[in-house]
Amino acid sequence: MFRRIVVPVDLTAKNARAIAAAQDLAARCGAQVLVLHVIETIDAPFDELADFYKQLEARAREQLETLTRPLQEAGVLLEQHVRYGKRVAEIVRYAEEREADLILIGSHRPEPEHPRETLLTISHQVAIVANCPVLVLK
Repeated sequence: MFRRIVVPVDLTAKNARAIAAAQDLAARCGAQVLVLHVIETIDAPFDELADFYKQLEARAREQLETLTRPLQEAGVLLEQHVRYGKRVAEIVRYAEEREADLILIGSHRPEPEHPRETLLTISHQVAIVANCPVLVLK
């Protein structure tokens, strides 16, 4: 059913559930899991902040290794990628480039008292604009 599952991660605690779900799906389908972390860039020349971004990337790669260890130990076909840019656009672009069958993304619950301010999470935006199915885990 699924051949390539993209799992965007922000390296917070909520990502563990997405990784576990991806592991389960991959085991059932024989799918490849593509774990993606996007380092959000700011509107300034990239060269001026290159050292800062490289430090963020090095830390992200270390955290990705830790986060994906269960997938590695389970023998899941796995790739890890770090990209730069605006998160929603990069997640969707990456999924299209890799011909993903599914984006599996963790999310948090919008605040009922402030739904307008908290409804448009990254996961919600990805679900709206992605060309492939999106599974949002709360």
